Amino acid sequence: MVAQDIRNNNKNEEMSTIELSNEVQDSILVAYRSIGLGTFGMVMRYVGMPLEKIALFMNSSQVTGSNQFAKSIKLTFQEGALTPYRVVGPASLVAWFMQYSVMGLAFQFFDQALSRSMGVKPVWYGDELMLPPPSKNETSSNATDATYQTKMIAKTILAPVLAGSLESLVANRAEVQRYVYFLYCLVLLQ
Repeated sequence: MVAQDIRNNNKNEEMSTIELSNEVQDSILVAYRSIGLGTFGMVMRYVGMPLEKIALFMNSSQVTGSNQFAKSIKLTFQEGALTPYRVVGPASLVAWFMQYSVMGLAFQFFDQALSRSMGVKPVWYGDELMLPPPSKNETSSNATDATYQTKMIAKTILAPVLAGSLESLVANRAEVQRYVYFLYCLVLLQ
């Protein structure tokens, strides 16, 4: 009777585990990292809002003459310590999240694609960052080969350039659509 219960439990455990292919696991990991990057970027932008407002005032015509930094700080906090945060709304938070998560997703995509096509290792992520670097004995002959090093350098340069280009293309298209919609609304109002 006990053996029968153990067998039934093992069958239930076997049924509850799902086998995922490496591609699906990699995709889930990329999405997980992108969500983390988006959240981190959104929080950092929010926390840094006073610095952003100070920079906006310093680059504006509202601050002239000497002590521009001090004047910018006064303008930033003229209505209290939380004044810079009043301009942040839900749309800002969503936009920041999307901006950083999409950029992280694009970089990881291009890093993985270029790594596979060039036959080099991808950028280290997650737990790999906490591992000590390989010793000279453990380093493969591939890593010291000049061709491998050249491919690695090319991939290291190309991945962020391609990710930035994709993000810029998407952002510019959104801006153009917004502008066209604005013009369309102006035409309708006349």
